[in-house]
Amino acid sequence: MAAKTTTERFRRRFAKLHIDPLEHRNAPTPAISVGSNINASFQTGNQNETAIAVNPTNTNNWIAVSNDDTLANANGGHFLSYTPNAGASWNKYYIGSSSTPTLPDSAGDPTIAFDRFGNAYAGYLSNAGGLNAIAVVASGNGGASFSNNSPVVTAGSYDQPKIATGVDFTNAARDTVWVTYQDNSGTISAAGASSTALGSWNAFNTPAAIVNTSNMNYGDIAVGQTGQVLRSEEHTSELQSPYVISY
Repeated sequence: MAAKTTTERFRRRFAKLHIDPLEHRNAPTPAISVGSNINASFQTGNQNETAIAVNPTNTNNWIAVSNDDTLANANGGHFLSYTPNAGASWNKYYIGSSSTPTLPDSAGDPTIAFDRFGNAYAGYLSNAGGLNAIAVVASGNGGASFSNNSPVVTAGSYDQPKIATGVDFTNAARDTVWVTYQDNSGTISAAGASSTALGSWNAFNTPAAIVNTSNMNYGDIAVGQTGQVLRSEEHTSELQSPYVISY
């Protein structure tokens, strides 16, 4: 093989990188199929203000909750239905009613969430003890039954509780459970609790008002991957309500 000249070696060493365009290509679109609607209540009458959660430790386990106007006009409570088999069958009962006498009675506005350990938390308005309250009850068996936790707040006029769970930013081995709601003064308040394992959860701490949320309501809450807590709401006293995010 002939020896390379100095000029050839220089050109090879400092040659520029070239990019040649190919023909237009699209990434494949994954197939997404939407199944038929599932009747989770098998109830006559009106169910409204619904919520649903999926168990992260068993994704075939779902819990759905809603107000039930017929039940509200009878003996109180709200509707709950859970499935252990991805909707193939449903088990329903009424939470916070005469059929669950160990739980605070329910005045509606249900909300539901699972933590990473598989504990489910159901929040709702309650008239427990003759006082308005935000009640949160917990389940360690996929929604088959719930145990009473201390009411988050009592003695006031409250509205629209929302629950979310996520990692505890002070201790990654724990999850936190947050409930927010419109409090007695028309401001959004929040309270938190923690969980460490399936069937293990603590009582909620003293609620605290979120600053600059006067006349806010009808929002939602989320917990980030590093424990950030965000709450969104609308301003209820303005004709064109701005959407506000607090964190």
